Amino acid sequence: MQITVTARQCDIGPELRAFAQNRLEKLARFDEAVREVRVIISHERKLHTVELTVHVHHQDIIITESHAEPGAALLMVTHSTRLAARLGRRLHLAAGKLS
Repeated sequence: MQITVTARQCDIGPELRAFAQNRLEKLARFDEAVREVRVIISHERKLHTVELTVHVHHQDIIITESHAEPGAALLMVTHSTRLAARLGRRLHLAAGKLS
């Protein structure tokens, strides 16, 4: 699985990149078809937005969260139970469409 972390109009430290890598490596547990994960952290008007794109079953699943702090926004988007629920629903729908 390839994980890409990108910062737009802001700087993120190596510890935040490592945190994102560690959290997102666990996505392989959901489905072996997860091939690519993209994280885009952007900054606009005192607000950091984290966009998580998971490429699975030939479609992209996009989850977006915003917060004043980039670390908090990243934590919100990668929160295990919330992310598991969203991905679980979308992966179930994607698998149903492929059948």
